[in-house]
Amino acid sequence: MNINPLNNKRMNLGKPMADKYNVMNVKNHTTRKLMKIEKRYVNLLIFLTIFLSLYSCAEKDESPEQPATISDLIDSLVSTKDTLTAWIDTTAITVYTHITPESIHWSADHGTITGSGSTITYFGGQCCTGTNTITCRVTSDTYIEEKTIRIHVKSYY
Repeated sequence: MNINPLNNKRMNLGKPMADKYNVMNVKNHTTRKLMKIEKRYVNLLIFLTIFLSLYSCAEKDESPEQPATISDLIDSLVSTKDTLTAWIDTTAITVYTHITPESIHWSADHGTITGSGSTITYFGGQCCTGTNTITCRVTSDTYIEEKTIRIHVKSYY
């Protein structure tokens, strides 16, 4: 402590106060720097979020190019029976084409398909009673065609 020569009183030169303000100035300066850095990161995060949202919402055509549909690949779709008794009868279904198909795909809305290629076997259980639709999809190098056939499955009771 120093003594003031005018009134012989002790003086506080303010060194502790100066240290306090210097610390506060350093803290304020550091806080301002951090806030600037945080603002930059926040702005960057906002930009990236918007960019990624727009990019992910953009329409993407990831499916391979499908051949055009045409209606003359399949000449006929024939079954050996059009009415079956559940769990007892089966029918052979054959697709006739005038080309060598690249692929033949079979599907049914109810019942079971066994086999593959141009001839399959179809049968239905008790849960499949009624009219069921079997679809054949034939694909060539440039075209696709689907045809359906309906098979009626009656109860075995």
